[in-house]
Amino acid sequence: GKKTLRTHKVSAKPVTMTPDEVKAVREKLKLSQAVFAQYLHTGVTTLQNWEQGLAKPNKQAILLMKMVERNPHTLNELAAL
Repeated sequence: GKKTLRTHKVSAKPVTMTPDEVKAVREKLKLSQAVFAQYLHTGVTTLQNWEQGLAKPNKQAILLMKMVERNPHTLNELAAL
């Protein structure tokens, strides 16, 4: 049947990412800031602020970056959206 919070436990771990981790993901993928920002559907300035620690990415952006880090082929999926 349908999964509900009564019958299904979801592991909601804290979602965090340091500025160095954001930059490391981008560099691992060999992408410029401009290209990585486009994949994430965000602005270059926003990405630069994340990498410099001037702003923090929201949980959804962090999850996307972690997913792409684990499975680089998901970049193609993001590009198709």
